[in-house]
Amino acid sequence: MNAEGILEHLKEVDSQLKSTLGVANLKSISFMGPEKDMKGVMDATKGLGPMYYDTFASVMWKDNFSPGLDRTLHLMQFFDIKEGKIEEAKKVFEELCQVVEGKDTDTLMYQFGVSGNKIMGQELFKDYGGLMSHLENVKHLLPKLSEVVKKNQTFAFSSQRDIEAVKKSPLGFTVLDLDYNSMILPTKESVDSFLRCELSHLLPKFNLKPGKKVLEAGEPTWKKFYQEVREGKAKCPYYGFGYDSKTCYCIEVYESGSDILSHLQEVDAPLKETLESFDLEYAYFMGSPEDLKIVKEPTKGLPSKYLTTFECSMAWPKLISKFGRDKSVHIIYQAEIKEGKTGKNLSSVCKKFAQFTETDSGTLYWQVGSDGKQVLAFEAFKDWKSFQDHNRKIQHLELELGEVITNTILMFIVCEDDLEVCKKFTAQEKPKAMVLTLHKGSMLLPVAGNIFTYSN
Repeated sequence: MNAEGILEHLKEVDSQLKSTLGVANLKSISFMGPEKDMKGVMDATKGLGPMYYDTFASVMWKDNFSPGLDRTLHLMQFFDIKEGKIEEAKKVFEELCQVVEGKDTDTLMYQFGVSGNKIMGQELFKDYGGLMSHLENVKHLLPKLSEVVKKNQTFAFSSQRDIEAVKKSPLGFTVLDLDYNSMILPTKESVDSFLRCELSHLLPKFNLKPGKKVLEAGEPTWKKFYQEVREGKAKCPYYGFGYDSKTCYCIEVYESGSDILSHLQEVDAPLKETLESFDLEYAYFMGSPEDLKIVKEPTKGLPSKYLTTFECSMAWPKLISKFGRDKSVHIIYQAEIKEGKTGKNLSSVCKKFAQFTETDSGTLYWQVGSDGKQVLAFEAFKDWKSFQDHNRKIQHLELELGEVITNTILMFIVCEDDLEVCKKFTAQEKPKAMVLTLHKGSMLLPVAGNIFTYSN
């Protein structure tokens, strides 16, 4: 961003900046760039009492920046240089840049600016491992640096992926939590692996009436539901039933609230037929506030519960769009928010889960919502191994989640091929979990290409 870009941005965020200054004081602000750009910035920003740094050494790898949410490690460094040593110090920092350019593989940006006897550094690494690799490459220059620097302060901005490692680092950083929605632009082109999105979900629970058997009672009508979904107008990327000996659930994913209503009209006849053998205990509707507004009035006659999807929910359209018979691993969480906790507490924990989930290679969707009291989460994995990979990454967060929610009901819904391994896992790791069979007619449908939008 050049001087014109900085000034344009300051105009665009003027009202937000004023609102921020209503609750916080501006302690300092620093600008760094080429001298020709700083002249333009100085006149417009002198009322802010800033520091201006003239860039003298810089390395950047533009091709390494993938647009989307930012999970990199940022270092902001401020050096006070010993009297009479500023030119010598600049040469040391220039040497550092030469080493970075020749050896570093996980450094995205590395630049320094000077103002009087002070030097400001801005360093950006792919992750904590990238920082450690960089320090190994430049360790022979660190004695030279100590000869010219009187004192320095380093601020590290880290995502949840690296923050514990950064906090334990012996390097003496002031560690700050990189805001969840920080981003690398252009934001309209989301990262290749996942898309931030708020799908609409419908989860009805049916209880078998006495004297009936689940498959004998359910399967004939489930086939009619599947046919209506395939032939109907509702945009539905996923539709399937999970069952045990006494209950069945229908897992339904839609593009919007309007598609839910279209589907309910299309399946009116098979639904009435289903209710001859099953009782409808409840129907969870989860989606954006706009979608919930669409479905509430027409569905108020049902035993309905409405939950708003959290912004950190996500999906992998390239996997979902591989339509056909479903053999995925589905997990559904139902819980309540503990007394004294709020939806904000839950959202904060979920964002930590999301940052680890973003790097999954076998997750179809990961969606969480709440009405302020109840919690509902839908997760779907390509196969059992994909679930295990995900589970290993997020296990350390489960205690933190347990501090926020209670009365958790956990359901695994898996195909017959995975039943035994799932039962063995739950017996050892999740003894209170329910294990249901995913009906063989469950399906991924070919509409996923037009349902995903980047919503940050």
